[in-house]
Amino acid sequence: ELSPAHELVSSALRAVRGDASEVVFFSCDGSKIAAKGGPCIVLGPGDIAQAHTADEFIELVELEKAVEVYSRLARSLMPV
Repeated sequence: ELSPAHELVSSALRAVRGDASEVVFFSCDGSKIAAKGGPCIVLGPGDIAQAHTADEFIELVELEKAVEVYSRLARSLMPV
């Protein structure tokens, strides 16, 4: 779990135009990255209740929003 003050968290919040992060209670590959000392966050489109199921899906509009968010986040993390 990263501190809410961590640069990656604050950059992601700006990218999603949010004002608070939250802790999630499910597992993902991020735990393996974090175990090696790399900072990581969970950020993706859709609903976790639909993830990794036989009927897994995300709405197209959610995917389009995610592209915008990932682009903003990537640009914010690039050195000037």
